[in-house]
Amino acid sequence: PPAPAPVAAVDAAPASPRLPADWSRLPWDALIEQLPLKGMAKMLAVHAAAEHLSPDAIALVVDEDNETCVSERTTRELELALREALNPALKLTVRVGNPAAPTPLMRMDERRSQAQSAAEHASEHDPVMVALKAGLGARVVPGSVRPVG
Repeated sequence: PPAPAPVAAVDAAPASPRLPADWSRLPWDALIEQLPLKGMAKMLAVHAAAEHLSPDAIALVVDEDNETCVSERTTRELELALREALNPALKLTVRVGNPAAPTPLMRMDERRSQAQSAAEHASEHDPVMVALKAGLGARVVPGSVRPVG
């Protein structure tokens, strides 16, 4: 009897061992944090919000203020990086418009701002600082308080 024809192995798991098999359920900013993106591809990724994430397709929208990040070349670089890490057949589309959700960069800026506000609040209410201000007339130089980490 003839030998059975060889069957091509198909690896459905993502190439990146850090990503779960259901990576398309992750928020866009959490997903791109785990990918080895560099240069303009990373710039495009952080300035874009995901409109659609599925195992076969990702659709992104970039705010009009950042449309200079969008070019055929940067879109192709990002698509290649996503294909390498997630799915070789993945299709990426990028459009300029009004994102319905914050971009990863917007979220990072918001976290930074919240951390700064928390550090300033903690400094103002720190018992040692309150005592120094009351007892010695000490003051905090505006802009000198920074969050830890």
